[in-house]
Amino acid sequence: RVRYHVPKGGTNAGIFNEAALSQDKPVFITEGAINAASIVEVGGQALAINSTSNAGAFLDRLKKRGSTCKRFVVCMDDDEAGAAASATLVKGLKGMGYEVTEYHHTEGYNDTNDALRGNRAAFAAAVEEATKSFDKAALAEIQSHKVGSMIDAFWSYVQDDKNNKPIPTGFGGFDKAIGG
Repeated sequence: RVRYHVPKGGTNAGIFNEAALSQDKPVFITEGAINAASIVEVGGQALAINSTSNAGAFLDRLKKRGSTCKRFVVCMDDDEAGAAASATLVKGLKGMGYEVTEYHHTEGYNDTNDALRGNRAAFAAAVEEATKSFDKAALAEIQSHKVGSMIDAFWSYVQDDKNNKPIPTGFGGFDKAIGG
């Protein structure tokens, strides 16, 4: 089964739906045009870099020409090449000052088109949720539940030996660092 076909003498170079960069709403970055079209189909905004090997070229294009869009959702296929391209894109976009998040496919789906065909309603909800992740209040709420936001409270708790007796963790170096 051939999933994607590049005509003889053809190329994967270029950006599919480059016009998305002129939008002032979050844009999903996908590997292929069918994946970008799947996101657009459920109300999102998307473009395709047309190959994981084009991640660097896409970043170079942004450096040279910029973008009205300042928020990106990196959405590569769920495979080794997709993970590598995703890491390149996230690092590069953040380094240029763009807001970036990653979209992770629900279990069992390799890409956005698989998800669209598998469960359209759930996929549409996931695209909407990923787009909303840029809402500052919602993002702050999400961040407040991450471990990093609890470090100060945890440290205060650990140092309050009047009310809290030390419980060894079993990790000698860690127990020593936090006083028992």
